[in-house]
Amino acid sequence: MNRILSLDPVTARIRVQAGVRWSDFQRAIDPHDLAVKVMQTYATFTVGGVLSVNVHGRYVGFGPVVSSVRSIRLVLADGSIVTASRDEHANLFHAAIGGYGTIGIITEVELDLVQNTRVERHAQKMTLDAYAAWFDSNVRDRKDVVFHNFDLI
Repeated sequence: MNRILSLDPVTARIRVQAGVRWSDFQRAIDPHDLAVKVMQTYATFTVGGVLSVNVHGRYVGFGPVVSSVRSIRLVLADGSIVTASRDEHANLFHAAIGGYGTIGIITEVELDLVQNTRVERHAQKMTLDAYAAWFDSNVRDRKDVVFHNFDLI
């Protein structure tokens, strides 16, 4: 359950089994100058696990990881296999994302990819009471900000 099933660099789509770790398929798409559209902080999680808990995304303005998902394949409690998306079996698609496996087990995922873009990391320490004003002037509504992370130390 950890294989890349298909990769189409022209349409920027990838289909993977749910046990594939993000880092595994990042290695497969990098030679094609493609990148994950939306993912969480760490690349050590499985794609299916991330969708089962509806992990948030790290990309400013893109929302949760599911926003890059085209479809999922589910095995339902009765053993039937269903492909679900926002257009086909939408009720199952929305119930499975963040459903912790209660309505079915995600076995495959098709995702949109994007062109790879180099990013530069900036880190800054500040007091907690200064953060809100800093965020408003340096992150909120800025199109050039791709990622944002805030850690309390």
